[in-house]
Amino acid sequence: MAFADGRNSAAVAGGIVWPENIDTTWYAAASARFHIEDNWAVEPDFGYWNQDKAETLKLRTGNVVYGAKDYHLGASLLYMGTWKDVGMYAGGGAAAHWRKRETTQDVVPPENHPDVDETRLGLQILYGVDIPIARTIDVTAAVRDDFIFRGDLDTLTVITVYAGLRFYWH
Repeated sequence: MAFADGRNSAAVAGGIVWPENIDTTWYAAASARFHIEDNWAVEPDFGYWNQDKAETLKLRTGNVVYGAKDYHLGASLLYMGTWKDVGMYAGGGAAAHWRKRETTQDVVPPENHPDVDETRLGLQILYGVDIPIARTIDVTAAVRDDFIFRGDLDTLTVITVYAGLRFYWH
């Protein structure tokens, strides 16, 4: 079983993300997993999502539409186990989220609604499974919850469900 032998791996995945107060949208991610001891691994990851119509502000003279993008780069500490041939993992970590709000205007005259770029710290928890389909390839699936700090200990919650392929090497 590829999962239990402690080999390092890389994964690519896609899925759906539910940012708080924003409609669902697609999600893309890549990660690497490095085993550090028996059932423990460190997993750096990169993810991206984009919602062109994250919020609409209705004005008398038309609509202002905001789009939102989020890039994150982080790492998690994972506890790993198995059930029959299925690898299971759970853990958590931290990530930097580069977020951008872009403005599309349909108002006359235009109003001042500038784009916003920000970088925020986020904490993440995740649970997933790895199902072997070949000696060096697994189908991987996970549920992840990010808590992105916005200031004054207020957080934005982002739930993600994704699946993809994990590739093992020695």
